[in-house]
Amino acid sequence: TYADHKQFTDSEQCVFYAAARRPDALTWLRPQYADAHVWDQDAASAGLWVSRVTDDGFSVSQLHYNDIVVWEQTCGGPFTAHGHVAVIDSIDQAAGTFDATEVNGLVAGEQGPREDVRPASCMAFIHNPGETPPSQAAGSTGELPIWMKWVCALHIGSWFDVTCP
Repeated sequence: TYADHKQFTDSEQCVFYAAARRPDALTWLRPQYADAHVWDQDAASAGLWVSRVTDDGFSVSQLHYNDIVVWEQTCGGPFTAHGHVAVIDSIDQAAGTFDATEVNGLVAGEQGPREDVRPASCMAFIHNPGETPPSQAAGSTGELPIWMKWVCALHIGSWFDVTCP
């Protein structure tokens, strides 16, 4: 729940917005610690596909609507202390860019778009539940994380953009 996460009480923070767009994050984020720079680690620990620009074979074509982009602390600027997260709205594969919506990014405390973003080596991408890396997409026999099993069992996969088997 939002109450389990210290920064989800401030709607002017990027983590609040991203969790509202991707409520599955509340199932895999560590309680009482929601700084953006740990989101990719927590998501990977929960079994979600997390890709990085530095991964072999990374391509903008792997990105999808509602994926979370994580600016690591190494991105510098205003994100040095806590990192930053935003949610992808669209991808321009031809240009190699994406558009995202964020809070407290370009303008402190405000929600707005960040357009024509070129992936940088300090970024990670948390893919939507149910998405798999291209190397696993065909014939994958991987086990679903427990939270996804519940989402599928309750027949509410569409609420979380989860494709159930």
